[in-house]
Amino acid sequence: MFASPGPLIAADTTDREALVALYQAANGNEWLNNHNWLTDAPIGAWHGVVADTSGRVISLDLRENGLRGSLAAELGSLSKLNSLNLSGNELNGSIPSELGNLSTLVWLDLAGNELRGSLPPTLGSLTKLFALDLSRNQLSGPIPSALGAFTDLTVLDLSRNQLSGPIPSALGNTNLK
Repeated sequence: MFASPGPLIAADTTDREALVALYQAANGNEWLNNHNWLTDAPIGAWHGVVADTSGRVISLDLRENGLRGSLAAELGSLSKLNSLNLSGNELNGSIPSELGNLSTLVWLDLAGNELRGSLPPTLGSLTKLFALDLSRNQLSGPIPSALGAFTDLTVLDLSRNQLSGPIPSALGNTNLK
């Protein structure tokens, strides 16, 4: 007897729903390249999406692709995601705290957008990160001390924002170069 594919289908459906939410929130019909998005094609065939053999999203790279609008909080449900690059677009609004759910993320690049508001302390939950680039946005407020939880972080760029206050001493515990 074959094992039930139910969990894989449910996970793929959750990943698909998260990608659809991004498409809708970031004006996907006007992206420079939205090939296969919102089709019945496997999500790994959608432009900028890499999926593993079970159909789970492991990489999303839509840099410089004309995304306009907000970051969908649903991206936080992409539980196998290890790389997220949405740099060089016109995303606005705040960084959803749900991105802190991406426990397998090692690369996060949201540079060169129009993101506003404070850095969510939940980003400190991304303990596997080795690169975090939030530069060239309109982020404000203090740098959360929770970012000091990054034990593998070697690249951190928060430049060209309106961040204020001291640099948390906890960042001294990282491997920043």
